[in-house]
Amino acid sequence: MPKILKLKNPIMIDGTEVKEIKYDFENLTAKDMIEAEKMMLGNGQISMTLEEMNYSWHMYLFASTAAKENTGSSINDYFRMKGIDAVKARALARNFLIAAEDFEESL
Repeated sequence: MPKILKLKNPIMIDGTEVKEIKYDFENLTAKDMIEAEKMMLGNGQISMTLEEMNYSWHMYLFASTAAKENTGSSINDYFRMKGIDAVKARALARNFLIAAEDFEESL
């Protein structure tokens, strides 16, 4: 079920002011994640062994789920978020990765 990130600083997507972004990490597929990583690496970002510490990966992961949940938007639209909104988006992705790690340890 999608959740909502409320933006302090709205962004423009296709001429529309966006104040809230739907996202759902649980709806991402392995393919979505691989495509987000390919895009990140193709844009000159480096991959880190500890994905929980890779701020670029967090942003690409959030942008990927946001693009999937918000029809008519692309990953690149979410790279226009301003400071605090980008920090919140990255934190959501990092928390998703950490929660997945905790889940694995409980198996």
